[in-house]
Amino acid sequence: MFDNDMKPVVGIDLGTTFSCIARWDGRQPDVYKNKVGDLTTPSVVYYDERRGWVIGRLAIRLGSQNPENAVFNIKRHMDDANHKVSLGNQEYNPIDISSKTLSALTDDVYAKYPSGTFEIEGVVVTVPYYFTTMQRRNTQEAAEQTGLHVLGIIEEPTAAALAFSLEHKFTPEPQKVLVFDLGGGTFDITIFQVTELSDKILFEVLSSGGDCRLGGVDFDDCITQHCVEFFQNEYGIDPLNVDSEKDRAKARSLVREMANTAKEDLSAMDDTLIQIPNWLPGKHLEQEITRTEFESLINPWVEKITKITENTIETAGLRGRDLNIVLAAGGSSKIPQMRNLIQEITGKEPFQTDPDLHIAQGAAIYAAILDGRIEDGKEVEVINRTSHSLGVGTDSGRFEVLIPANRPAPTKAKKVFYTTKTEEDIDVYEGSAATIDKNTKIGTVKVRGIKPPDDLYITFEVSRNREISVLIKGTDIFETKTLTG
Repeated sequence: MFDNDMKPVVGIDLGTTFSCIARWDGRQPDVYKNKVGDLTTPSVVYYDERRGWVIGRLAIRLGSQNPENAVFNIKRHMDDANHKVSLGNQEYNPIDISSKTLSALTDDVYAKYPSGTFEIEGVVVTVPYYFTTMQRRNTQEAAEQTGLHVLGIIEEPTAAALAFSLEHKFTPEPQKVLVFDLGGGTFDITIFQVTELSDKILFEVLSSGGDCRLGGVDFDDCITQHCVEFFQNEYGIDPLNVDSEKDRAKARSLVREMANTAKEDLSAMDDTLIQIPNWLPGKHLEQEITRTEFESLINPWVEKITKITENTIETAGLRGRDLNIVLAAGGSSKIPQMRNLIQEITGKEPFQTDPDLHIAQGAAIYAAILDGRIEDGKEVEVINRTSHSLGVGTDSGRFEVLIPANRPAPTKAKKVFYTTKTEEDIDVYEGSAATIDKNTKIGTVKVRGIKPPDDLYITFEVSRNREISVLIKGTDIFETKTLTG
């Protein structure tokens, strides 16, 4: 028998702005509260020599006074392990900072029990479906860096659909399900065909789309700019562009927190008041903002979200009315304008229990499935698609695509390249741009001992679980490399 109380498996939603941890309690997912009694924890990391590492709500407050010691929105940089942030005279990359958030979540759980009596036996961490191979790999490395036993990585829309399936059973007849996941820093939209059979739930991805740098923090920035313009009209000063670097950083931190609060207020109210005492020394901000004004401010982002949503539905070969179920996930999906957008495109009211929690809940369910903890549980099978195009870089900087985006996995493709060199470094890229400088490099295959002139046959293969293999053959050459998805 499994001990789901003292030796549980957990699911973690590692979010851009908020994170959440849940366990499988034997019957259903149960979300843990953190040490201050909240179900979600801000993904904000703070460090100073006196306090050490601080994560969460207190990190936001401390960061508003000492912004140089705080890191916000690190998930937006998970595609670049070389991105550096400085804290306490040391440099850290996104993997390091993300591991601090993961450690804080699990440490809060361990603190609830006497030392040595409790142990997390496995974890599943979530990622957006639209994440690249590099972003998925770096997320897993962050979890492993904490010392957790990683059972697996699950895409956020799949986790959301799993949480939904616990209370609302799918049918033996295939159903078209759209998951609209708009969080603090990323937008992810995925369309599944879901079939619930006697022994398994089958999720077949029909299409996916999104933007890894679009979310609630962009809406906060819109409110911030609105406040700056109001302040400039009042005092003739841009508070984010004053000479003092310390005053600039503090002003930016203060308005970031107030903009986020205003955004949340306007999901429930028609208007709210933004107050920032001493935004600059001796100069205060007091400004009303209405929901109508907010919607006008974020309209360029809404147009982008609308286009991505419509294109994803079209790519699946569907129309909005063909969808059976629409699920809304992510905290920013609670904004009324987003619910209206979904209804206008699909003609359906989105199902939304608690979008802040159910991705972590779905991850906990998946952890229990992987660990064999659900008695008579159904297997979960996901038929994936490539979320980005895969290819190689050329000497001219072009992106030569071998496998296009939205190709069902497993899949395979081959191209031949002519070379006059005795050695080649074949750089593998993932993305949608025509040039490599705008895509993500996910690996390099070094080819040596070429006898020019020669043809190099490059084969890409994507497995069912999105593992990428590269095979390169020449006259006397045979090189392979696997890139974990």
